[in-house]
Amino acid sequence: MLARLQKSRVWPDHTGYRIAQGWIEPDVSVSWPDQRRDEKCFLGSPKIAVERKTMTVYSKRHDEVIRRVVDREYRSDSVDAQATFSVAEIFD
Repeated sequence: MLARLQKSRVWPDHTGYRIAQGWIEPDVSVSWPDQRRDEKCFLGSPKIAVERKTMTVYSKRHDEVIRRVVDREYRSDSVDAQATFSVAEIFD
């Protein structure tokens, strides 16, 4: 559940992320621990983005960012967020 994450990294609606030539503004997002930002928004993808009853999880492998869309549940084994995230719980 998102409440288990550091609250300082959980962001509400209207938080923008600039990705390549565009940007996203998820309903709820979780930033990376070292997420860079400018005066208007975060730079790069969030760690987790929840939008319209789906969750997109971004992970880093070497210099590559992997994007995975989750419609039910996601189990994170990372050191900073060991938890199971249920899309249904977020929207209850």
